[in-house]
Amino acid sequence: NAQEEQPVLALVFELENIAITGRDALFKAFEKALSKQKIKFTPAQYSRYCVDKSIHSGVEGAMNSEKGSETADEALVDEVIKNADSELTAAAKSPNADLDAAITRFGKKGIVFGAVSALPEALSESLSAALNTEERGITVGTTGNPRGRRLSSDSWRKLARKLDVRPLHCVALCTSAAGCRAAVAANMICVAIPDAYTEFQDFGGAKAVLDSFDAKVVQRLFDAMND
Repeated sequence: NAQEEQPVLALVFELENIAITGRDALFKAFEKALSKQKIKFTPAQYSRYCVDKSIHSGVEGAMNSEKGSETADEALVDEVIKNADSELTAAAKSPNADLDAAITRFGKKGIVFGAVSALPEALSESLSAALNTEERGITVGTTGNPRGRRLSSDSWRKLARKLDVRPLHCVALCTSAAGCRAAVAANMICVAIPDAYTEFQDFGGAKAVLDSFDAKVVQRLFDAMND
């Protein structure tokens, strides 16, 4: 019958930037580590050197800017990662309540859920555990790079395969222009939700650009898929 022919739909999102305020947590991790190097790290510098980059690359960019160093101090990278684990776990205690409510609501309609993380794998696993993703039915994918890296279209496609859902039946919640472009390139419907570190970016290609998560907007996009 017609109902059986309806495709499985998925709500997918950036784990650390949608489920929690991950960039705030990572900024604090960088700020604490760099303060020991007598570097006053600012949110503007985080936006420039760290957004959509690995922690290793972020440290490298910050050190190059402040001290002209072309390589990242591995001990400093390790300290940022250690700080990040603590800050992300703390942030996971206050997850996105609107997202949580939507997962409960959409789950009753048969929609499936996935999240992709650009963090180093160890941090992704730690954050996933703190957010109880497995128990909540959220399938988590990573970039496949132990150090983490920018999300690519392949990152989103691999997540869709893990969910056994076609990319064109996924609504992807993204917080950066690069994440949005990658989701669109993967043939997903993108909803952009910029944060303080990315609000100046160009989100061309997104179906909607929101100040915060809005389940009604997502529902309309799902309804359009079934028309």
